[in-house]
Amino acid sequence: MNRRHCKKALGLSDSKPVVLCIAGNLQDNRKGSVFLKKLNSSGLIEKAQFVYIGAGRLEHFSHPSTLALGFLRDELSLQIAYCAADLLIHPALIDNLPNTVAESMGCGTPALSYAVGGLPDMVVPHKSGWLVRELDVDSMLQTLDSLLSGNALSQIRESTRAHAKSLFSTRIVGDQYKSHFTSYLTKE
Repeated sequence: MNRRHCKKALGLSDSKPVVLCIAGNLQDNRKGSVFLKKLNSSGLIEKAQFVYIGAGRLEHFSHPSTLALGFLRDELSLQIAYCAADLLIHPALIDNLPNTVAESMGCGTPALSYAVGGLPDMVVPHKSGWLVRELDVDSMLQTLDSLLSGNALSQIRESTRAHAKSLFSTRIVGDQYKSHFTSYLTKE
């Protein structure tokens, strides 16, 4: 989808980067609510437009630079949000192989996350996003500040999408399933 059209559909401006955060429950500490609360009270909130998708008390995300869409169930609305974003921030302290990161990368939107669980298998620094090694809010905020201050976000959209295709295309996943089941059936 055309990124400009997606931004316009959500009422977002082209003048500032769009940072997306999606969680089933934005108030869940495991999903990074501590980071989101600190972000909303930091100066970074002025450097970008923040779009939040998920359940929770959304009044915490009522700054003029934020758009809280609530919990979305339809794929088209999610795809528009992913395509409008310049960056997905995934501040979960615990996760395995999050669909939000795979979906975001498939739309060409790089991810910023902690280097936990399966995220280092998905996010290749400077190719499909950025990983924060320290599990603390200030390290994530510093990395986000650096990204919003530079031009790295626009430079890796194509490599992000290509990387996602190399990991998650239906052909590759189908071939992996076929190989797995074939090896299982041929065992004696």
